[in-house]
Amino acid sequence: MPADRFRDKLYPIGIVPAKVLKYGHWLPEEDEQLHSLVEMFGPKNWEKLAVYHSTRNGKQMRERWLSYAKNGAVNKGPFTAKETAIICYLHLKKRVGWAHIAKALNTGRPPNTCKNHYHNYISKRARDPAFVERCAQIYDREVVWPSLSR
Repeated sequence: MPADRFRDKLYPIGIVPAKVLKYGHWLPEEDEQLHSLVEMFGPKNWEKLAVYHSTRNGKQMRERWLSYAKNGAVNKGPFTAKETAIICYLHLKKRVGWAHIAKALNTGRPPNTCKNHYHNYISKRARDPAFVERCAQIYDREVVWPSLSR
């Protein structure tokens, strides 16, 4: 089993130290360990991966991988007007969940980032009906009828 070989490389003496869970900021060494585990086993079965990670549990590892560590696949740049309009429209008018919104954006943004952007930026402006109407117009122009806007 490849997992046992990996553990043997980490602990050649055969004494596996007790796991002490850590909370808070991730260290670069923990990120490297996460990347090597995902490379070896794939980004599934996080509890199995957590057995071989020194300080984090499966839930922490999954959240870190999906939100931050995915080799440049996570978009951390500023939100565009189109992205803001899509989030606003889908949340206020269609009442869909954050995972569906993130998938609809198709820009590599995690659901949690979309939720934070909504609560920190859009929700304050969404009290203005004109802002919501502009979002709906941008959504219609850029998403529903993109061939007409060119």
